[in-house]
Amino acid sequence: DRTCIIWNPHTGKKITTLTDHTDWVTGIAWHPDGDLIATTSNDHTCIIWNPNTAQKLTTLTDHTAAVTGVAWHPDGTRIATTSTDSTCIIWDPHTGEKLTTLTDHTAAVTGVTWHPDGTRIATTSNDRTCIIWNPKTGERILTLTDHTAAVTGVTWSPDGTRIATASNDRTCIIWNPHTGKKITTL
Repeated sequence: DRTCIIWNPHTGKKITTLTDHTDWVTGIAWHPDGDLIATTSNDHTCIIWNPNTAQKLTTLTDHTAAVTGVAWHPDGTRIATTSTDSTCIIWDPHTGEKLTTLTDHTAAVTGVTWHPDGTRIATTSNDRTCIIWNPKTGERILTLTDHTAAVTGVTWSPDGTRIATASNDRTCIIWNPHTGKKITTL
């Protein structure tokens, strides 16, 4: 319905509704401090909001297709968005300045996550890969390639020593993010 609703998890009551997207809302992420929220949409945008006032603060608009996901840097100074335009863009969320564009995927980028210390970022794609990047330079560090269908999700372990990918091939693979070797397949 093109909205994002913020709820009180204890009472189940709606706190506020964010209503500026013009197409499906596809992703959401809280700022690490909890003072901002980011939403993504098929309308090609990511909007940064004040969740307490429902005020739109910044709209990020350089993707050329649906924006599929969003993740805040652990210190909240940067934000990454993914898109069906095959890119991941890293932004300054306060100014809307585009800092880095990651462009090596060959199909829609479906997921994104920052390493717990913020020094690396990982993206997943319909091209059946997960790429680990240097977010400052845009350099590809490692490509994980054993899935046989679109890779739809990714997360780092809390200590940053492992990375997990989920795929439409009905598997989740746990990887060593330094060597690219599989640890186990679920």
